[in-house]
Amino acid sequence: MSDYSSGNLEDNTPAENDLEKRIFYSFSLIAVCAALLASLINVYIQSWGLLGISGGVFILQSIIYYIGRNNKYFKIAVFASIFVTSVLLAANYFYNAGIKGPSILYLAITLYFAITVVPLRQTSVWLILNVVLVAGLACVEYYFPHLVVFNYTNRSDYFVDMLFSYMVVVFIIFWGTLTIRKSNIRQRKEIEQKAVILEAINKEKDKLFSIISHDLRSPLANIQQYLEALSLVELSTEERAAIQHDLLESTKSTHELLNNLLAWSQNQLGRTAPQLGYFNLKDKISATLGHMALIAAKKEIAFQIAIPDDLSVYADENMLNLVIRNLIYNALKFTPPHGTVKITAQPEKDSQNCLISIEDNGSGITEEDQKDIFSLNIVSKPGTNKEQGTGLGLMLCREYMERQNGKIWFTSQPNVGTTFYISLPGKE
Repeated sequence: MSDYSSGNLEDNTPAENDLEKRIFYSFSLIAVCAALLASLINVYIQSWGLLGISGGVFILQSIIYYIGRNNKYFKIAVFASIFVTSVLLAANYFYNAGIKGPSILYLAITLYFAITVVPLRQTSVWLILNVVLVAGLACVEYYFPHLVVFNYTNRSDYFVDMLFSYMVVVFIIFWGTLTIRKSNIRQRKEIEQKAVILEAINKEKDKLFSIISHDLRSPLANIQQYLEALSLVELSTEERAAIQHDLLESTKSTHELLNNLLAWSQNQLGRTAPQLGYFNLKDKISATLGHMALIAAKKEIAFQIAIPDDLSVYADENMLNLVIRNLIYNALKFTPPHGTVKITAQPEKDSQNCLISIEDNGSGITEEDQKDIFSLNIVSKPGTNKEQGTGLGLMLCREYMERQNGKIWFTSQPNVGTTFYISLPGKE
């Protein structure tokens, strides 16, 4: 019984402890109400001995219920409730018709209560104690029948008491079983939901490993081949320049991939808490475009920018920079040479949000790919100049926008172009 005296709840899970407490509190309240009604019935049938027992149950269970509200004494309250109830019901057995009375029903329901709230390893102990107690009471009555008092003055009193006892017992069994079943169903649903989430995480992990093994290995292998060619083969100036150009492009692609992988992994580990604040949007986008100018110049793609000078947004600068950079990079990647990328921003109508759009006149996104565009299920397509990608960037954009209380969506027509939209809180 040391578990009860110490009030230790560590044996069970939090869900099990919560279920135990709900059953205990409900049982105590039912016992208090039943004892009060039994006392009124005993007054009606003028059974003063039984009134003393039912009144004792009412008072003691009320005290135990109050004590049990304190987590520190919860296990003590459980033990006290079972013990006190069993002792008083044993006394009630002799004052209330013995084996013909309702005491055995109440002792059975006390056992039911015990096995639903005590630690699992103690259920057999309480079962044995309960069976021994009932068998002992029956034996005493069998050999000493004069010790049992039949307090009912007429058949109607007896029937009223037995029916009342039956209804109390049935209600407790019904409520207790229903509570346990609901708890089991809820836990099963939680487990199923966690299993679905875990399966999705595993699929993302497998996809990520595939990305790392293929998209990271390929450019590294190309870099190795280029370096070997430069060192082992006699090349003309034009050939050397072409290889150096390809080497630079592979290095940039690998660098972009590593940046996205690092950002994604930090986001998954919860290490990138958004640092939200107000800042000028045009300055931030202009800085990002400066880094993209060389890529745009090589394909002779023009930027068209329409952003008010005083427009501010409430976001994380680094997260938004990554989102903008990925979207502009994708626009440049899929826009043919001599194309145009339009970047606009303006306050949303009927809202304090800011709407940013990045529009290209590139190859567009097929309807088949549109549903998976923000997930790892998308298969990355090469750009108009055979630029490589992973598909990781857009998924990261969606996650970062959600963490900044923003939204991201797109419209696209194959062979016409794609427009990505970002909505963020603007300056009040």
